[in-house]
Amino acid sequence: MKKNLLLLFVLLFLSTHISIAKNAEKFLDRFAGEKQVELVSLSGSLLKSFKNSLNESSATFESLKVLMLKSCDDKIKKQFEKEVEKLKLDGYETLVRKNGDDETVIVNVKIEDDTVKSLFVAKTGSEPLLVLIKGNIHKSEINSVVANF
Repeated sequence: MKKNLLLLFVLLFLSTHISIAKNAEKFLDRFAGEKQVELVSLSGSLLKSFKNSLNESSATFESLKVLMLKSCDDKIKKQFEKEVEKLKLDGYETLVRKNGDDETVIVNVKIEDDTVKSLFVAKTGSEPLLVLIKGNIHKSEINSVVANF
């Protein structure tokens, strides 16, 4: 009986962590609640003004979330780094992965019919950062959008 309860507990624990790693919003929320982590969230009219700066772009933006872990405890930074390294997001493909001496930058995109629906950027190192952009950006315009951020 004790073995069954222990097995059940382990399975529940693992399934919770696996589901967090598969969803971009849940991954962001996982760290947003930690002490000294800053979350900036923009939507609506503020993002429309950004779109205006892209001149001829047909991109539309629903939301922008930036999670900054610069001021948080080193233990949380290391956990973030560990989880980013293993991260596999459902429906996303890796666009860029750059491993440096002290940091890693990963850019994942969710694409439907030549349109980027979501852009997920994670940076580890001394100033960890996560950016999640949701909207409609044509694949041909992604470089322009990233350059303007």
